[in-house]
Amino acid sequence: VFNKMVSSDITPTATCFTSVICACEKDGNWRLALKFLDLMEEMKILSGEIPYNATISAMRRKGELQAALAVLERMSKAGIPADTVTYNTLLSACERKAEKSKALALFHGMKEAGVPADTITYNSLISCCGRAGDWKASLRLFEEMKQKRLRQDEITFTSAITACGKGQKWEKALALFGEMERLGLPCSVISYTATINACEKSGRCDEALQVFELMSRDSRVRPNVMTFTTVIGACAHGRRWKRALEFLEEMNRLRIAPNHITYGMAIRACASAGQWERALEVMREMESAGVKHGTFNYSEVI
Repeated sequence: VFNKMVSSDITPTATCFTSVICACEKDGNWRLALKFLDLMEEMKILSGEIPYNATISAMRRKGELQAALAVLERMSKAGIPADTVTYNTLLSACERKAEKSKALALFHGMKEAGVPADTITYNSLISCCGRAGDWKASLRLFEEMKQKRLRQDEITFTSAITACGKGQKWEKALALFGEMERLGLPCSVISYTATINACEKSGRCDEALQVFELMSRDSRVRPNVMTFTTVIGACAHGRRWKRALEFLEEMNRLRIAPNHITYGMAIRACASAGQWERALEVMREMESAGVKHGTFNYSEVI
């Protein structure tokens, strides 16, 4: 339609350009979105931040962080102020790549520009710092949200729990999970799994099993392959080989297919307790299920 307009000597309006760029954003076609943005600027048809935001979003979808940051610079040169959506989209792009320094620099620029931060802003920052291994920064931002009386949702807590897990701060992770429950926030399979994973990474088998038990009594959620893989990994830390095998059986009953990591954790649980025959049985079960094993699985049995 756009091409027909141009071929008919009809000058596209800002609305037309914006609609086309937004269509490119949905497909993640950031190069085409950028071409239309170039054309808008060349024709001096500027309508505000929306086409810039859509272009940045298309770049975020494809992991093009540097290109997205360059668009922010173009906005500034064009005299178009970035808004909360602009910064949130850029922060999400940083979060995907665990670019903590860039994310914090953007956040600083956001404050200096007087652009209000919201729950989405902080969620991206907390997650980004966690991915980068800086659990302290994640918790500082979590507390800053409280001080500013910004709404904290399940994503906020799960991101903070995940950050604590990466930093092997299982007690803080459990405290956050408990706070979620006290506030009446819904706990999804992601929240439960993140909490179990935080315990597993610190070798806290009993605590991981307790969280899994809580989850099993919650009718709103159902464990997935990641949940089972994580709790079986916790069993490996605690040398609970029988419990690990029980979880594999439970997966079969629920028709949740274990992957090679799940089997690998079960093999590790058996091997750590000296149950090499059981470990070989798990490997045979894995082979009969058509799941390919790698050096990880072989090394555990050896």
